[in-house]
Amino acid sequence: MNFGRYIKSKLRLLDITDKSFTELVGLGNSAVNRWCRAQQPRVDTFICVCETLSRFTGKSIDESIQEALESIPAYRLAKMREAQRNEYINHQQQQ
Repeated sequence: MNFGRYIKSKLRLLDITDKSFTELVGLGNSAVNRWCRAQQPRVDTFICVCETLSRFTGKSIDESIQEALESIPAYRLAKMREAQRNEYINHQQQQ
């Protein structure tokens, strides 16, 4: 899943159209579709999107950001590398 598909799935669950959502956030009509094609939003846009989602879902902004980050492949890859580094360090310390 990428960020665009994550947003699309959230909007479906909340019964909100792409157009309504992009108007609420102050974005162009095609923003969600661009994200679905793997183009990532700017950081400030990402934060605004998460903030808007948090208002609709009742989650905190931190929860919304964390959930949205999990949809970004580069973030998932960085988390995987971090886990591997930690595993390597723990292994080295045990020797």
